[in-house]
Amino acid sequence: MHGTTTVRGRTANVNVSTREIFESISDFNFMFSGQLEVNYGKWGFLANGYYYNLGVDRKILPRIDLSAGFAQAIVDFAAIYDVSEELGLQDWDQGWESDVLIGGRYNLLDTQEITLTGPRGRSVTASGARQWVDPIIGGRFRAPVTEDIALTFRGDVGGFGIGSSSQLTWNIEALGRFQCSEHCELSLGYRLLDIDQEQGSGNDRFAYDMQLRGPIAQLGFQY
Repeated sequence: MHGTTTVRGRTANVNVSTREIFESISDFNFMFSGQLEVNYGKWGFLANGYYYNLGVDRKILPRIDLSAGFAQAIVDFAAIYDVSEELGLQDWDQGWESDVLIGGRYNLLDTQEITLTGPRGRSVTASGARQWVDPIIGGRFRAPVTEDIALTFRGDVGGFGIGSSSQLTWNIEALGRFQCSEHCELSLGYRLLDIDQEQGSGNDRFAYDMQLRGPIAQLGFQY
């Protein structure tokens, strides 16, 4: 996670590497990530994303304690339409595919409770949450390498400042897929998601200008 976040007019830099996230895994109360895709003919539906709940209890100064709870969710949902035939990909070789995606991306940032406790037991508590949906449009392309290995590329763009949505959000993803068996698939790759959200002004200004990027490992089952 790399970028800046602004709450009540105050901006803070965020720079957390993939390694640092793994090192903080003991602070996670709950985490879920997954993807569901349903296809019928040329049409389909895709939903994927993640949710995590984080709890932190630290002594930030010799006599001051910090207790914080935070949750975040990002969920993509989109209708899929197969345009392989229109692009003539089926004439190239069996297995080449291309889809158009139209849908949305739900975002949730929930600071459930932040408490600072001083040396005399006095404490200050704050909380708050923001959620919004970005319309997105994009595409996906699948290229076979061998009978059991394929490369998949996906990209989308959205937000456009419509209503409470982001000024701009964009996403790119590249995966190498290995067909383990008739119903099992292993995928390895990389994803980059950029979000530029801003609401309000002055002391009420909220902004989330963040880029989330890192490796992906997936185990999938087909029915």
